[in-house]
Amino acid sequence: MQKLVSRCGNICSDCPWSMYYRQRVEKKNWEHLSKQFKKYVGYYPIKYEWEGCVGCVTPTERLPKHPHYNFLKSCNTRKCVNYNEIDSCAHCSRYPCGNTVSLQGLTRERISTKLDEEISDENYEQFIRMFDSKTNLTDIRQSLSKNQLHDPKPIEKSTLTRDISDRIKDEALKQFYNTLMEIYASDLGIQDIDTLAGFEKLKIRQEVISRILWLVGIQGESDSEGIILDGITLHKNKKTAKLPTNEKGWEIYLETLTGFGIKSILDIKTEDLYTPGGWMRDRIPKSNTPAYYLKMSLDPKFIKFAFFKILKNYIADLQATSGRRGYTKFKNLNTNFFFE
Repeated sequence: MQKLVSRCGNICSDCPWSMYYRQRVEKKNWEHLSKQFKKYVGYYPIKYEWEGCVGCVTPTERLPKHPHYNFLKSCNTRKCVNYNEIDSCAHCSRYPCGNTVSLQGLTRERISTKLDEEISDENYEQFIRMFDSKTNLTDIRQSLSKNQLHDPKPIEKSTLTRDISDRIKDEALKQFYNTLMEIYASDLGIQDIDTLAGFEKLKIRQEVISRILWLVGIQGESDSEGIILDGITLHKNKKTAKLPTNEKGWEIYLETLTGFGIKSILDIKTEDLYTPGGWMRDRIPKSNTPAYYLKMSLDPKFIKFAFFKILKNYIADLQATSGRRGYTKFKNLNTNFFFE
């Protein structure tokens, strides 16, 4: 079949998770090929009950209804490319921007270093090349002329609630409000937020940070250094809050909060932190002891007031006065709490 390349540069027609590849492979060869992909890519291309991915080039309205396809619908790179009416990131004048998932691609050099072995041309082409998205996009880019490149379209950004800090009389409340305002109004370390992919990524990061602070304010327990929340509680809220499932994912959000003076770490209590599927456990195996804790304290160079005490009071007030709408008001910083 004709080569089918995804929006971010993966070669769908050669991907073992795709319907195109599965239709070509004889069952007797599948086990061997699966093991080879596991070796180089890190995952077995297991045959689920679905028939295989149809690729992100497929229009959204034609994607199968199966929930496994939700990852295509939610991909920020796909949204950005479709919004800009181009074929792939390679056709964008800003490529490579800070938000294309091709930057996370599996390169020959990276895998060779990981396995501590030289990768043959044959194995690269058969098991790696389809996922080496940056190389694939670079090849496409080199085939394009300047008039085939397009600048990203402008995007409409929603604005945070207007700044009311000048109307807040209590100095501690004013500093608390300004701290949250600074967090929510920043780019949170994301590059190219004037592109759709960057803006979508920013919205996700804003949402997760808001949820983390909300959970800490509701269920966090004060200790001598600051505030602490156990992994079991976090796990119960993982889906709703879209919390990270591994340490690397958590690192992004904790470093961001630390940059605003809210020093944040994960305190890991077990060497057996991960399930076979690669997700963090909520508790130490065969016990009810949390596998990790989220700990927050204040950097006195940045925050010199009782941030966590005000946070707890603020959220309690929102829950009492607004019920289910409390969280929405919290993330929009829209409340009468500061004037009572």
